Amino acid sequence: MAHINKQWLLASRPKGEAMVDNFRLVETPVPALNDGRCWCATTTSRSTPTCACA
Repeated sequence: MAHINKQWLLASRPKGEAMVDNFRLVETPVPALNDGRCWCATTTSRSTPTCACA
């Protein structure tokens, strides 16, 4: 079974409030594991917005 790594990457720096167009979803195959290795998956992630106050 092939596993796919999904990443949301910043495509462009937002001017003002971030929009969907500022991000892109990249999917890449996960390489096979070598002996003694294991997978660790993040199921929840949180990002705190920064204040870009002038």
